[in-house]
Amino acid sequence: MTPDDQAETRKEIVVRLLTAIAERDRASASRCVADDVTWWVPQSAGARGLDRPLRGREQVLELLCGESRYEVGTMVWKHHQMFHDANFVIAHSSLRATTRSGRDYENQYALLYRFDGLLITEAWEHTDTAYAFSRFED
Repeated sequence: MTPDDQAETRKEIVVRLLTAIAERDRASASRCVADDVTWWVPQSAGARGLDRPLRGREQVLELLCGESRYEVGTMVWKHHQMFHDANFVIAHSSLRATTRSGRDYENQYALLYRFDGLLITEAWEHTDTAYAFSRFED
């Protein structure tokens, strides 16, 4: 695989992961991450009780595809920019959804993924968690 092919494949894996999250497709999400993946939620999410970092495939998949704060079937990702450099993919994306309490949700995300081969081994989420948590409250 050429470096350009690897870069494009890694970007496709990021899109597959985000699609799997939206579809609550744990099996597809699992194929995108390494067994020993490390996931960094924003600091403010950690302050609200989420472990930071999350370590291991099962713990990460529970966050990504477990109980959702959104109505099933309403999550739609839009990808604005995606960059690849060395072993990293950076995705600037927005998420639209309806929360379980019926509120509209639209937030911007900057997501940084570190790869080993074709598996995500580490991820960092950067988003407006104050806005997100305000939309999740009843």
